[in-house]
Amino acid sequence: KGCWECSDSPCDKDMLAPGKIKMRAFVQCVKEDGIQKFIGYIEQNEKDGIVYHRAGVMGDYDLSNEKEVLNLLRQIQ
Repeated sequence: KGCWECSDSPCDKDMLAPGKIKMRAFVQCVKEDGIQKFIGYIEQNEKDGIVYHRAGVMGDYDLSNEKEVLNLLRQIQ
C-alpha cells in the first residue's frame, strides 16, 4: 500500500531520495505510528495552522531534517 510497508524504507529511491526530507519523515512516521495516527497528526496540525503547502512558498513541514519534521508532526517541542 505504501513505502512504509517495505523493510528497506526509507530508501534512497525516487520520492524518498535523500533530499526529500518531508517525504522521508512522513513515511517514517507512518511506519512507526501507523497511517491513522499520521492522518490524525496532519489533520490536527492543520486545525492548529500548520500546513503541508502554501501557494508559492514553502510549507511548514519543509524543514532542514527528518527529526524536525517528525517533531512537528507529533507536536513534540
